[in-house]
Amino acid sequence: YKTLHLADEALISRLKPGTILINACRGPVVDNAALLKRLEAGQPLSVVLDVWEPEPDLNVELLKRVDIGTAHIAGYTL
Repeated sequence: YKTLHLADEALISRLKPGTILINACRGPVVDNAALLKRLEAGQPLSVVLDVWEPEPDLNVELLKRVDIGTAHIAGYTL
């Protein structure tokens, strides 16, 4: 897919502190390993994930660090 890791380690590392990263489209759009690396480093970043890489599994360590983590239910909202 052309969107695979569109938000890759290079992009994630350049996000300014306080940025809100939201992924509700497809899990592999965001490189979850790179995102976890950034969050583990303690760099301020707000994260909302409704999709995970790979689905249906999710990285429990990443789930612990995101601000909001849901199980692919964004389509149910109004």
